[in-house]
Amino acid sequence: MYAAEAAVGLPGSRDGTAPPSAPVSSDRRRPVAAIIPSPAGSSGAARVPRPFTGFAPFPLFAGGGRIRAQPGGDRAAGPGDGGGAGYGVAMEVSATDPADDDIDTARPEAVKAAARRLLAEVGAGGLSTAAVAEAAGLSVTDVEAVFPHRDDLLTALVIDAYDTSGAALEQADERARKAGAPAGARLLAVARALREWSFAHPAEFTLIYGSPVPGYHAPQDTVPPASRTPAVLAGIVRAALEAGELTPPRRARTGPALLLPAAVEVFGGEPEAPFSDLVERGIVLWSNLIGLLVFQVFSRTHDSVRDEAAFFDFAVAVAAEGIGLDVPQAGPGDGTG
Repeated sequence: MYAAEAAVGLPGSRDGTAPPSAPVSSDRRRPVAAIIPSPAGSSGAARVPRPFTGFAPFPLFAGGGRIRAQPGGDRAAGPGDGGGAGYGVAMEVSATDPADDDIDTARPEAVKAAARRLLAEVGAGGLSTAAVAEAAGLSVTDVEAVFPHRDDLLTALVIDAYDTSGAALEQADERARKAGAPAGARLLAVARALREWSFAHPAEFTLIYGSPVPGYHAPQDTVPPASRTPAVLAGIVRAALEAGELTPPRRARTGPALLLPAAVEVFGGEPEAPFSDLVERGIVLWSNLIGLLVFQVFSRTHDSVRDEAAFFDFAVAVAAEGIGLDVPQAGPGDGTG
């Protein structure tokens, strides 16, 4: 199960298992705590996370909370920390050698880089601390000093993938807004940005949008990064509504709202008729975009589509009709590759 699934409010719970003891670094004779992913700039000593078996309910498009280590206590969520890029690397140390800081900062990145190479070769199911250690030219002890378990490493990779893909959309939308583009053009720009990222990082795309990794349950830490992509889409839809750029749907929702109240509240409340089902339609648009990318990244359309980029633009425009938004169509030769 992925953090993206938590974004639609799947319930879950933590088990009561006590956290494992922190490993001890044999080379520097100091206690070493797990480096857990957190937004850049966070502080505080990190601890080995508790095993986690599911997701807490999470409102769609929300920034969520930050999982922050509490020295000497259990993990606690900090309110209001939206999905940022990168990790805060914090360790509980007693050594004073300045060279240690450089080592501790560089090692997690080296381990993750090796793990990404393995993702492309063997897939997430083939990752292990031993395999990553061999690929990185490190000892297993060195790898486990920063990522004590395979799941800790997978979580770091998942967060990186959500953060980098989300940042690509945010940057594309910012450029389009500064250029004065209407909502339809902004939607096409961010969809193209996600497509470009997906083709450039197929292993990471597969990690967050492909089949679940056997035995892995993503912790709450992954939720804020996972919310960045739908947050961009929600912002565009909201802007289109406020600018009067939407056409009322031909088929309105019948009956009560289909979403949890928290998801609607994050959007800013349920819009008035005839757009009262706009949030539901926005989720349909989001799922259509991811499904389209799955087809293209996994080569499901290569033997039937003449121009994959042009087809992608057309499909985005068709999907946007579901929310009443007009997406401009590119002319011949204007595809994105």
